[in-house]
Amino acid sequence: MVEEKIWPMLVYSSNPLDSPQHLFEIKWDGTRCIPFVKGDELWLQNRRVEDIACRYQELAELREGIRAKNAMLDGERIVLSRGKNSFKKLQQRERIVSPLKSKLLSQKPPATYIVFDILFLNGKRRTELPLPERKKLLQDIL
Repeated sequence: MVEEKIWPMLVYSSNPLDSPQHLFEIKWDGTRCIPFVKGDELWLQNRRVEDIACRYQELAELREGIRAKNAMLDGERIVLSRGKNSFKKLQQRERIVSPLKSKLLSQKPPATYIVFDILFLNGKRRTELPLPERKKLLQDIL
C-alpha cells in the first residue's frame, strides 16, 4: 500500500490562450491516475487517493515499461472503443470490487494509461524542475 497520499492536480477553467511559453496536451477525457512504482510493485491511486490497481489489472504491465527503481508518475486512464475514447466504458470500471469482473472487463476493451508528468524519481522530488525537463526524464525512463 502507498505510504503517502498524493492529491492530483485537477483541471480548472481559465481563459483560452495561445502562447509559445506553454505546453498543450490532448484532452483525453479519462480519469486521473498516479502510479507509484517501488521495486517490483505498482500501485495506482485515483483522485480520491484510493489504490485502484485491482480494477485495472491490465495496467500492471506499466511496471515493466518504467526503467526506474522508484517513481511516481501523473496521467490518466482511458478506455478506447473502436478507436475512440469511451468515458462510459471507463466509468463501468470505476466501482468494480470483484477481481473476476475486473479481469473480464479488462479484456474488452482494455484501459490505457496516458502519462504526462513525473513527480518523483528514485527518491527525489522532480516537481521543482521545469516541465520540459520533466518530459525529458519521462522519455529517459519509459
